[in-house]
Amino acid sequence: MNKINILKKIGKTLNSLDITWALSSSLVLKKYNLADDFNDIDIMVLKKDLPQLDKALLNLGDVLSKSDNKIEGIYHTKHFYRYNVEGIDVEVMADLDIQNDNGIYKPEFSLNKIENFMLIDNLKLPLVALEQWFIFYYLIPQKKYKAKLIKEYFKKNKSKRKDLLKEALTKEIPDELKKEINDIIKNY
Repeated sequence: MNKINILKKIGKTLNSLDITWALSSSLVLKKYNLADDFNDIDIMVLKKDLPQLDKALLNLGDVLSKSDNKIEGIYHTKHFYRYNVEGIDVEVMADLDIQNDNGIYKPEFSLNKIENFMLIDNLKLPLVALEQWFIFYYLIPQKKYKAKLIKEYFKKNKSKRKDLLKEALTKEIPDELKKEINDIIKNY
């Protein structure tokens, strides 16, 4: 089965549950034509909904690992679970925080952070807002180039969720990121 069909299978299953979840990372970039493909399926979920999501994914595949209160480098993830669904790696995060020079950025995933949907054969798959991923990618040194791609996108298409960018300004983030966010809010 190809990646798109597996994505649809997972999306249909998760949409049938009464949970708050969204696709993230490279799938968000793919939606906005900032990435050609995706290697794995990254999902963000509310902590309270993690048990239901876990059970659903265990019915679709195998668990590779489960980590609670995982601190690895700059990542401070309260819950990080990995699954294999028909050969595709699925990574689930609840409460993803990122260490930076000014402290720990704690964005608090919520229904409010879902901005758009990926539509595949009439199946709506929720996506974490592009603005949220601009901030994440900026804080991840080896992924900062993706933040630059997103900023270029905002120059041409405007930011739709300036409220999320303004919220980030109240969090523990580096001054250089605050400058970038203020530039987007003011100009795009």
